[in-house]
Amino acid sequence: MTTRLDRGSLLASGLIVVMLLVGVAAGIALDRWLLRPHRAPRGLAAWMRNGQFDAAQVRDRAAGRLARDLHLTPEQRIRIDSLMRRQQRDAAEVMQSIRPRLDSLTARTQSELRTVLTEAQRTAFDSLRRERSRRRATGPGFRP
Repeated sequence: MTTRLDRGSLLASGLIVVMLLVGVAAGIALDRWLLRPHRAPRGLAAWMRNGQFDAAQVRDRAAGRLARDLHLTPEQRIRIDSLMRRQQRDAAEVMQSIRPRLDSLTARTQSELRTVLTEAQRTAFDSLRRERSRRRATGPGFRP
């Protein structure tokens, strides 16, 4: 007894194979675009930890790039790390000295900005500011 495949059976078999391939492709797409995190962060986002800027990470990445690109010896790497730490410490001191002026400028700008907003927008703006302050208070913050 031989089974003869008619045109309908071949069409059904082909449709099953096509649907299987479409299902596999859709599964891969879903996995890559929706379920897994997107690419590694780039730019400023790559230097964030828990939503806060991490200066030590920036310093370490820059020192690592220099060491790799310039083929630094271990002794050179130690000296460059020391120089970069000092630069970061000095920059933090400069920021601390100008922080009051920057805070004053920010406060003035926000006050002027509030005059442009509607009452509902001011309420939303104040809520955003409170949330940002709360995140800063609970997060690791800037670490020189």
